[in-house]
Amino acid sequence: VAPGQAHLASRFMPEDLRAELQHKAFLEAAQEDIVNSANMPELPEMIGAYHSPVYLEEKPQGSEELPSAAFGVRTTLVKAVSRAEGAARALRRVDHRQLLPTGAMVQHAKSVVHRWGRVAHHPAVVKLHSVFVSREMGDAPALFFAHDYLPAAITLQSAHMRSHQGGPMVGAVVEEAMWSYAIQIVSALRVVHAAGLVCRAGCLAPSKVLLTGRGRLALGACGVLDVIGPTIPAGMATAQAQAGDISAAGHLLLLLACGGVAAPSLELCSMHYSPELCGLVRAMLEAGSPGGVQDCRQLSGLLADHMWVEMDSVRAFGDALQKDLAMELENGRLFRLMVKLGMITERAELELDASWAETGDRYLLKLFRDWVFHRHTDTGAPSVDWGFVVEALNKLDAGVPEKILLMSRDEMSMLVVSYREIKRCLETVYNELSSRAVLDARRAEGKQLFLGNVPMMHRR
Repeated sequence: VAPGQAHLASRFMPEDLRAELQHKAFLEAAQEDIVNSANMPELPEMIGAYHSPVYLEEKPQGSEELPSAAFGVRTTLVKAVSRAEGAARALRRVDHRQLLPTGAMVQHAKSVVHRWGRVAHHPAVVKLHSVFVSREMGDAPALFFAHDYLPAAITLQSAHMRSHQGGPMVGAVVEEAMWSYAIQIVSALRVVHAAGLVCRAGCLAPSKVLLTGRGRLALGACGVLDVIGPTIPAGMATAQAQAGDISAAGHLLLLLACGGVAAPSLELCSMHYSPELCGLVRAMLEAGSPGGVQDCRQLSGLLADHMWVEMDSVRAFGDALQKDLAMELENGRLFRLMVKLGMITERAELELDASWAETGDRYLLKLFRDWVFHRHTDTGAPSVDWGFVVEALNKLDAGVPEKILLMSRDEMSMLVVSYREIKRCLETVYNELSSRAVLDARRAEGKQLFLGNVPMMHRR
């Protein structure tokens, strides 16, 4: 690259990040099957206040009647769009043949939604929006849980516990990732427990913890077992129930380390991971007992050294995203200039004036548009020099005093103007268009009000 020049790609966000964001946007807006649903019942157009549902989980052949190992009942997960908010939600339907919703259950569910709303701000907790009953999907009323939809998210079970051949994947998760997962899970439990809540073991199962991309985890089924699961015994203290969460999180880490083998063990874990990580898993499995950790505060002490690594990684990633955002901010500024130019140049007419775009300041802007976007090389070939376009638009936005030579298409007239003068013309003409648009809207509104006050007999 010559001095004073830069690669075109340096003006935009990295291509891999752009592709990731576009893929997530596609999945969020998709109204076709995201997974193979050939052997699954056809979905209705509406489910309660949600439309355009599509399946999010495949049902393995012969598993239609098997209950969820995490919840103890059969569930179906679909994505649908909220009619009120226009946002996609993940709807989890509980099979009505195993759990028939009652009025008391729905009232209890509303209080569960309110309680879990206190921790919905945490990045590792998927927000529970509502719990409702609907009969559109199936032949009887069923209970639905509406959580945030995280596009392109997969479960830890799918990511780390299933090989292409279907066998276990022992040691597939590198130790650095294991420490990161442990820190994120404990961070979520710390906030949940501080709010007086309990996740329960089912919500910490590998099939219910989501990997949302770039190593980020999220608890995807919070609040479900509070409604459909067994009630926590009255004699069990909250601290004891929360210690059960830590033990369940330890079991999750052990499953990941052992890759989904039928009998995971610390001995197998120690063959692939450091004694420090194995000691952490052991302490979590024994949570609440004399040899284990007692709460998340004590557990954080075991993670302290690795938290610095995680913090440095998150801050570096945040700085990189901020840099990418700054580039897109610059592009947005130039986009606004192009929109203004597009609304002014080549306009057919304005208030019956067919020559409006070809006179005065509008003609000057047309010549500038041609000079920037319709250039030719010395050999007559079209010029597609993005660098020149970006430089010219930046100078226009800044209103620099540098002068340029503009020539008409027939080469019969030439104008020498500065970027500052062109910017003044652009703002003046655009403000003229905006004023006329506002005036027309007010006239239309006044006419509507006038007709609304005129009796019907006088309108004839």
